[in-house]
Parts: sequence; C-alpha cells; structure tokens
Amino acid sequence: MRAEISKTTKENKEFVRNVERGKMLDGMHSKAAAKQKKAETEGTSDKPKPTPEGQGEKTKERKRTFTQVPLVKKRRFDEGQPEQVQRVLSKIF
Repeated sequence: MRAEISKTTKENKEFVRNVERGKMLDGMHSKAAAKQKKAETEGTSDKPKPTPEGQGEKTKERKRTFTQVPLVKKRRFDEGQPEQVQRVLSKIF
C-alpha cells in the first residue's frame, strides 16, 4: 500500500512538473511570436517564425558562443620594475 501511494505521489509530481513546463514553453513561444510580429510590422526580419512544440518539428535553439579572455603574461620581478619601487625596496631591505 505504501509503495502504491509513493508511486502515485511521484506520478502526480511529475505530471504537475510537465504541466508547468508546458505553460512555460507556451509563454516563451507566444512572446517569441509577439516579437516576430512586432519586427515584421517595423520592417523585415531574418528570424524564422517560432513553431509550437506540438507540431513534431524540433525547436531550434540559438548556439551560444563565449569569448575567452586572453591570459595576461606575468612580469618577472627583476624585469621592468620602476626605479621608484627599487628605491623603496632598497630602503626597506
């Protein structure tokens, strides 16, 4: 009996999660459609029209690229020290 109740609870949670995900995706598609419609009224747009997920076509996601920050080369301690720094260090040590 406990196993059955546990299984039912899990199924209910999964169902609710899927319903919420569906609502979220519908909202995303409606916003994308509104943006597309707005872009078409303002001018031509190169973006493809969003397709609802239920039509069997796979939704296309944008490929995200991240630029890598180049590494900064470390200066050697004896190389390129200003003479003011050398003067202060010579007085300390």
